[in-house]
Amino acid sequence: MSDSRSLSLALFHALSSKVRQFDELTPRSARTLIVDSLSLLPDFIVKETEIPHVVRMRTKDGAEFDFNVQDAADALLHLHEDFHKLVEEKDLEKES
Repeated sequence: MSDSRSLSLALFHALSSKVRQFDELTPRSARTLIVDSLSLLPDFIVKETEIPHVVRMRTKDGAEFDFNVQDAADALLHLHEDFHKLVEEKDLEKES
């Protein structure tokens, strides 16, 4: 299995490049971005479950666990909102 730091970095870059394309991020688009980004990780297979906000993650060595996408999407929505507030504040400062 890959180093957890390299997996975190890969996930960060996948999410940050996609999130920049959205002026407004919805809960649904945030969940989609999370699942799409998780699917890019080389050591994991992501499968949908009957529960819309939970995916089953399986490692190449066979270990499985559930991942609550909603929790990650909520955090991403807050970060996106905070980022846009900071950008707006910077723009207002430049205009002054």
